[in-house]
Amino acid sequence: LGLSEQYLYLQVKLAGRGKPFALHVDILTTDRSVLRFSFSSRFATPKRCGSQLLLPCPDLPPTAGKWTVLCIDLPALLWIHTANREGDFHALRGIVACSNMSFRSAFTSSMAFNPATLPKDFSLPLAPGRSFADSHHWIWKPAPPQQENG
Repeated sequence: LGLSEQYLYLQVKLAGRGKPFALHVDILTTDRSVLRFSFSSRFATPKRCGSQLLLPCPDLPPTAGKWTVLCIDLPALLWIHTANREGDFHALRGIVACSNMSFRSAFTSSMAFNPATLPKDFSLPLAPGRSFADSHHWIWKPAPPQQENG
C-alpha cells in the first residue's frame, strides 16, 4: 500500500461474542523491516514471534454486532513494542481481516479524528435521535493521542 500517515482507521464488526477473531496489519520500518501487528482474541499478553507482534485485543469482543472504528497510532504502537530497535514507522504495507469479522472500510491520515470530526466518506449510519456512542464503538490502539494545547 505504501501509505505513510500516522493513523490507521478501520471499520470492523465482529460476528459474535466469544467467537475468535484476528486482524493483521503489516508495516514497513525505516530500517526496511516488515513487521506484522496481529490483533486477536487468542492472545492473553503481547508477545513477539519473529517479525510478528501478537497483540491481545480485549476491548474489541464486547463490541460484537456493532460497527467499530478501530484507530491505530502506527508509530506509537511500533515504539511501545520495539523501543525503536526496528527503526521508525515508514509505511503501511497491508491489512488482512480474518475469522468472524466484517470489514467495511479503512483509511490513513496524519490527523487524529474522533466520532464528531470523522470524514463524511467514512461516516457510519445513525438512526434518527441516536448518537455515535449509542450505535457504534470507537477504540484507540495503543491509546488516544494526546491533544496539544495551543
